[in-house]
Amino acid sequence: MMATAATATTKASKAAPLTQLLGIARTWADASGVMTEAEYRQRMARMFGGRTSATQLTRAEQYHLLTTLFERELGWKRTGKGGTPAPGSGRRKLERSPASTKIRALWLFLYVLGEVRDSSERALAHYIKRQVGVEDLHWLTSQQKSDVIEALKFWAVRPMSADVAKMRAALENPTMRQDPPAYRDALVFAERAANSASWAPWWRAWQSASAALGRKVDEAIAKPLATPIRKAKPIEVAA
Repeated sequence: MMATAATATTKASKAAPLTQLLGIARTWADASGVMTEAEYRQRMARMFGGRTSATQLTRAEQYHLLTTLFERELGWKRTGKGGTPAPGSGRRKLERSPASTKIRALWLFLYVLGEVRDSSERALAHYIKRQVGVEDLHWLTSQQKSDVIEALKFWAVRPMSADVAKMRAALENPTMRQDPPAYRDALVFAERAANSASWAPWWRAWQSASAALGRKVDEAIAKPLATPIRKAKPIEVAA
């Protein structure tokens, strides 16, 4: 038993530097505005089958998370023994206007639907450049952002309608009817969306069916998509 305990302690001490580096990198990403704590947890869950803590990962997985996500994608750099990031290391802050946040949420939603293989900011930038010729959200005009949002919504309608059809079939199974009000609402919204080719009714149907089946919708997707984008008031010029 003592030998086992000693072995466990040795393993834990060997694993500590990586978890410590991940903690430093995570704090840096959040403070720098390149990735929030919630986005970090969501990304980890997608990378490692639902696990959201570095302590749940093997040493190899921790190393992969550190090198792939923080160093390669976000630009974090290890310097010295403590792994303190160098001044100015990493990319600049994400553009977090309501329109840009909605664009990012739609991209993540397409990833959930299986239409996008890479949910990273880099892949989104490539898509945006193909759409409007500018890859950095910081430099998009309001009209360009609106165009990208509409293009992403249009793209999502087909896979979303197919997903709603599958969920509706599951809801029509008598064994699934555990919440009659939610079940009825889901079928009503699915029926309303059936004759539509636009985003809004299908999004409402998808949300309702997901809720009825107990499928949790990621807040990083649901909240931005539920928030309307206010149009800027025109500037009045004195005569």
